[in-house]
Amino acid sequence: MREFLNEAEEQLNEFERLVLELEESGPGGDRINSLFRIAHTLKGSAACVGLKPVAEFAHRMESLLDAVRSGRAQVNQNVCSLLLKAGDVLRAMVLKGEGVPGENEVLQELESALNPSASLGGSTGETLRLLVRVALDSNATMRAARAYVILKRLEELGEIEFAKPAETELVRGDVVPDEVVVELKGKAEGREVYEAVAGCAEVKEVDVRHLVQARGLNWEEVERRCRELASLGKKVVCELEPAYCRLDGAAIRFIRAALENGWMLFSKEEVARRVLSRFRLA
Repeated sequence: MREFLNEAEEQLNEFERLVLELEESGPGGDRINSLFRIAHTLKGSAACVGLKPVAEFAHRMESLLDAVRSGRAQVNQNVCSLLLKAGDVLRAMVLKGEGVPGENEVLQELESALNPSASLGGSTGETLRLLVRVALDSNATMRAARAYVILKRLEELGEIEFAKPAETELVRGDVVPDEVVVELKGKAEGREVYEAVAGCAEVKEVDVRHLVQARGLNWEEVERRCRELASLGKKVVCELEPAYCRLDGAAIRFIRAALENGWMLFSKEEVARRVLSRFRLA
């Protein structure tokens, strides 16, 4: 137990230092992986000495950090503040050897950061819209077949409302894609979707984002929804439909906010999608 307490003190000090660096400089270097390893080590060490509440709390921290390092969650000010708060609670739990006041509240915040639907007024079973982008190895010779398998896996998780390339294009052999883009509607969480396709052969990168549709909303409401998701550490994409979007001052202000905050801009229309991909801050 003495060895565990000494190691935990060192690890928690290092955890706090890394989070402060993350807050100041962003997710550069190996900070996220180092934070994940600390949470993972504390979880295992606490379990070995019989401190189950400590191990379970560290496990929730580990899960959030795993989501960040795999790209399923985004680093921002709120996530950094939550990690610092969780580190303080874990330190108190280590010293006491059991639960402490405030533990449940922080656990709920960790859960909300992993599952934004619960904080957006719904249950974990509410319908979500996700944009899934899968980059394939450009040197692979069976990219069309891999893309087809990816579409079929995603079909098992929800309703595909948009796919580029479409299944019919792949079946006919019309295209050999380097990327698969899917808009998925269903109850599957981002983590589940990520894991369903990340393990496919010849997949280089998977990006899963929570989608906000601009159609039928004013730009202030679109920005509010994007910020709410981003505050929970979620990667955000806003879908714009040219037929329903007027490029006025409010739209330009929103596009600037999106670029400043790292929210992806997306359209199902090919020309609009290419234009949006070229937007840059002046």
